[in-house]
Amino acid sequence: MVLLILPVRNGQADERHRPTSRDKPRPRGVSEPNPRLLTSAEAADFLTLEESTLRDCSRRGIVPSVKIGRHLRFVEADLVGYLDGLRRSFQDPNGTRVW
Repeated sequence: MVLLILPVRNGQADERHRPTSRDKPRPRGVSEPNPRLLTSAEAADFLTLEESTLRDCSRRGIVPSVKIGRHLRFVEADLVGYLDGLRRSFQDPNGTRVW
């Protein structure tokens, strides 16, 4: 339970200090209201990896993931960002591919 104390002026609460739904902080790393969550099997298929390889990379912090209870999930937008980062890492400063 949260107790909210608002300043009172002339017997009425000041409307400027009343929290709104816009004031609620978003969880860290969430950029959209309802991110698409993938299971490890779906994420491995998306990244064309073996599921065991993906879980190992997630455990070592290479691929971004979230734990929901005891379940491992992957945010689709984070995986796209991870792939973009890989693509950028294989380009030299002039924008040409290294390989």
